[in-house]
Amino acid sequence: MKILASVLLLFGSIYLVASGQILMLVFILSLVAVMAAHEAGHAYFMRKHGVEIKEFGIGIGPVGKPLFYITSARRIRLLFLKMDLPPIAFHPLLLGAYVVPTESGEKHLENLPLKSRMQIFGGGVHINLILAVAIYSLLHAWMAALVVYQGMVFPMEIARNLVISTALAGILIKWRYALSVWSPAVMGIFMIGLLWMLFSTAGATDSLVGPIGIVTMGANTATSTNPGAVMEMFTLIFAISLSLGLFNSLPIPPLDGGHMATALMKRLGVPARVISAYRVAGLALFVTFVVFVLGNDVYKFFMK
Repeated sequence: MKILASVLLLFGSIYLVASGQILMLVFILSLVAVMAAHEAGHAYFMRKHGVEIKEFGIGIGPVGKPLFYITSARRIRLLFLKMDLPPIAFHPLLLGAYVVPTESGEKHLENLPLKSRMQIFGGGVHINLILAVAIYSLLHAWMAALVVYQGMVFPMEIARNLVISTALAGILIKWRYALSVWSPAVMGIFMIGLLWMLFSTAGATDSLVGPIGIVTMGANTATSTNPGAVMEMFTLIFAISLSLGLFNSLPIPPLDGGHMATALMKRLGVPARVISAYRVAGLALFVTFVVFVLGNDVYKFFMK
């Protein structure tokens, strides 16, 4: 089964390149990278606070056997990420990622101070925000280079956005320990307001796009002959990274914002039965929301 999955992945990639659909391959790999970056944010703060990691997975898991493992103990340096690599598992269905602590790591996580736990839970959202701002900055650098190459008058708006986005990325990286707590909280509040506006305004949910819609839009852009397709593709990846962070910031279990909310409730001494009820209600709301978004995608992209 592993050999078959590996062969399918290999020949699928070769087919996309050979048929000239390189953008489609780039889009798929970018989706995987955005989700892996989210979980890498959790893994980074877990390592920083001494939480032992059992496995970092790329693909839908940890259920099922992975295609292969990487167990190297090499230390990586990527921007501000400096950490020893945990065991990495690669699964056949690549569109997903996860990080799992060991049993002792789970116990250590439960006993950490509130601030440390908040950083771990909010790390994924914060990384998605950094990635989105970095892509936004690169897009404006690309536009600036094109303008200069074509000998056109350099628009001050591009220069302003490039400077602001680059400075913002630097701030998010420099003060990552404090902002990994506060940025998910602010994004969660913003997301609640945005959802309230969407569901309270007639017809506003037409602009709501879920995973099916994102993949459909990405496929349409990747197969487009439009000269600006590459720019559109990276704009979509920017939106995906930002949307993933915003969605996970919602204070609803089992999302990251929900983990942060329950950790805060425990710290404030909220009774266990209330927290349990909150988790059950949050899970029910999460499932309802996901079903609604998927149904909305199917209707809008395939039935409307």
